[in-house]
Amino acid sequence: IGNVSDLIDAYHVRVFGLDPEWVTMPGGRLSLFPGMTETIDVTIQLPPGFAAGVRQLSLHVQSENDSTAFEICPLTVNVAKPREERTGGGGGRREFGGARNRY
Repeated sequence: IGNVSDLIDAYHVRVFGLDPEWVTMPGGRLSLFPGMTETIDVTIQLPPGFAAGVRQLSLHVQSENDSTAFEICPLTVNVAKPREERTGGGGGRREFGGARNRY
């Protein structure tokens, strides 16, 4: 996100197309000096049972100084099918996805 104005400005960031409770952003608001750019991390945590498939979302960035100054950027998110429950190698333990496991 970049401030192309001549004034210090703050920008509100929202994701359209999902329940707002599924989206987290540190702050959700950026304050920027003129000519400055920043990156904001957006995390989407979908509820269990959310259907797999391609979803079209939008990222909305709006100036706090001028509510008519905003951008809407389209986002395409591919929601993968959940990992199937697997049996691990240690005494019938079960693994429900994840990057690390111990047996």
